[in-house]
Amino acid sequence: MSDELLQAEQVNTEAPAKKQTRRPALPGIELLYRKVYDVHESETFGYEAIVQINDKKLGTLGAETFWPIAERSNRVVDLCKWILLEASDMVVRQTARDRDIPRLLLPTSLKFLKKSYAIEEIQKRLDAADMRPEQLCLVLKLDAFKRRSEEDKASLDSLEEIGVKWMLDEFDEDYGALTKLGNFVPDFIRIDGEFVRNMTESETMRKVGEGLFETATRLGVRVIADGVESKAETDLLEESGCTLVQGPYYSDFEREKRAF
Repeated sequence: MSDELLQAEQVNTEAPAKKQTRRPALPGIELLYRKVYDVHESETFGYEAIVQINDKKLGTLGAETFWPIAERSNRVVDLCKWILLEASDMVVRQTARDRDIPRLLLPTSLKFLKKSYAIEEIQKRLDAADMRPEQLCLVLKLDAFKRRSEEDKASLDSLEEIGVKWMLDEFDEDYGALTKLGNFVPDFIRIDGEFVRNMTESETMRKVGEGLFETATRLGVRVIADGVESKAETDLLEESGCTLVQGPYYSDFEREKRAF
């Protein structure tokens, strides 16, 4: 994705006027949502959002394409603010339709969280959506913790102080990630569909998964299994100690009108 396209998609996220008005949709960029399911409670645990850009020349671009580019500049900060704003607006719309949004999982960046106004911005969006802090979980990539700093720790501590949760994504790319995080202990970690498939095909990998889930539980961390494609995989995960799942068996990413 070109640097110019990201610049074109940049959002003006100055403080909104007191009077709430529905702004027009931002051309080209949108949030898609999918369900996270709690198999133990037999209910929807929450909804995860991802960002995609629809460009006339380049087609549909997923976050895996443009997010790393945005991370190399401060544009990721504007993107994170827009995600919070758009997601809180979505909750207001769905609440008006008597739809329950138990939790939201939203992508973010440490670059945004380290801004002096980040916590105030998050609280503002929670208030606008009439959400409790624990209903919001911010999703961070494992790569963000390659260079850990006291500033990073302070940013995550600030989230904890107001009650907002955070998740470590792409955890299964490094099975020893929990031990390397030191004091950076997330509320959630996520494993992908390949890890799940390996558990179903290999007794050794099943034991690895069980060990991971047990360690996470001891640390007070919940595991979300992504890419779940069948009831058999769901049953295996539950038996192994993982009860939060998402993937094609439950729902795919959809635009707001179809997701809820």
